[in-house]
Amino acid sequence: MWKRIRQNVVEAARHACQLCADAPSPLYGDPLTCHEVWRYDDKRRVATLEGFRAQCPKCDSAVHLGLAMTCGAGNKAIAQLRKVNGIGLGEAERLCDDAFAEWKSRSKKKWRIRVAKLLLEKYPALARLTE
Repeated sequence: MWKRIRQNVVEAARHACQLCADAPSPLYGDPLTCHEVWRYDDKRRVATLEGFRAQCPKCDSAVHLGLAMTCGAGNKAIAQLRKVNGIGLGEAERLCDDAFAEWKSRSKKKWRIRVAKLLLEKYPALARLTE
């Protein structure tokens, strides 16, 4: 199922990153990742899988900044965050601080998982993710 979803997402994105529009060279395979897009209802503690997005390795590291920092690639990830959003270092640092605070808060909660209706219609096997 996941391989099919990734293939569909990458093809729909025309083999380009949906954040920065970078189109990695097909000579080295297709390094685009298929990133899950979630919506969080903090009051009800419901996380809803809303869709998927194709991301290049640089944008993927910016989206997963904590992992990038753990792997020693934090500065490159922040540089990509700044580039894609057209922001300065101070604003990027504030975004990172806010994101880490939000992650810390959300990580303390038990979440119910939902899948958006349109995704379930397209990929019925995703129903197994829900409680």
